[in-house]
Amino acid sequence: MQSLKQYGYLSGRHSVFDFGCGRGDDVRILRQKGVPAEGWDPYFAPAEGCWPADVVNMGFVVNVIEDPAERRHALRLAFDMAERVLAVAALLKSGTRHEKARLYRDGVVTSRDTFQKLFTQAELGDFIAKTLGREPIPVRSGVFLVFHTDDEQRRFLAERAHQRAS
Repeated sequence: MQSLKQYGYLSGRHSVFDFGCGRGDDVRILRQKGVPAEGWDPYFAPAEGCWPADVVNMGFVVNVIEDPAERRHALRLAFDMAERVLAVAALLKSGTRHEKARLYRDGVVTSRDTFQKLFTQAELGDFIAKTLGREPIPVRSGVFLVFHTDDEQRRFLAERAHQRAS
């Protein structure tokens, strides 16, 4: 969400859908700030539907899905809902943070007994690109934006270059 805010996607001009919203804290905050926002979570808000939006956030979701096929399906679904841009954030591997975790499938089971698929920055970008057939744009460590159209991606890159030059 921080990256989406940084690049102007949470200004209220764009609708936002939080895919895997947890308890819905971000959705509540966005609504309080006048941003049209909805969310869905398979555990905390399963009855809520999934709706297309200009911006879809998928923060720390792909790393908690145990089944690789289900992980890819969730990413495709979130991207299909995004009319402009999908933001994907995931937990990255750290040197010693998960050393004591137990290996399970293609990830680990943490001391809290939760599954985590730990990516490197390159692995996450590659996973997104291969799953969606679109090149994701890295915007910070563990965070990528994937644009629905080439025009939207070019507009973003031009604006980001202008911001950096300013």
